[in-house]
Amino acid sequence: MRTPNLLPPSRTRVVTGWGLLVLSAGIFLGLAWHGLSLEARTGTLARQPMPRGAPAPVAVQAFGPPDPAEVEQVEAARSILARLAVPWRDLILGLKDSQPMELALTAIRPSADLTHLEIVARTSTYLAGQTFVNRLAANGQFSEVRLRRERRLTSAEAGSAPWEITVEARWGSTR
Repeated sequence: MRTPNLLPPSRTRVVTGWGLLVLSAGIFLGLAWHGLSLEARTGTLARQPMPRGAPAPVAVQAFGPPDPAEVEQVEAARSILARLAVPWRDLILGLKDSQPMELALTAIRPSADLTHLEIVARTSTYLAGQTFVNRLAANGQFSEVRLRRERRLTSAEAGSAPWEITVEARWGSTR
């Protein structure tokens, strides 16, 4: 059940309006007071004169050997940036052109030094895997393509694709 409103509708709006006005004025005055007191504190410090003949303050930082944790973080950041610098769009389009219908790509991993690319795929026939390797070699995106590993999956792992192949490709155009 709703509680009855004791004030008529026009008075309720007036009281609400005045309440919001007083609240916003209080917030505004509080912020202004804080800003003025902050300005007064910083202004007095900035107005202090420097003694005559005193040298200007200079910030000096001594550099020593780098911290091993920082070096590790920088190396990790460089590795991430290098992986982002891989021409992914062109690579995916090239792989799509070379991919037979019976083959599904499961992983694409660039090497740490970005000279090689490891491609893992599942296929329903061994012949489809060989066709993929031959098409990649003829594609022209890679200077060297080789089948590094092929493996027949167990029935529990396989599903509809009983073969898993791993292809290693070296960056560089042959065209």
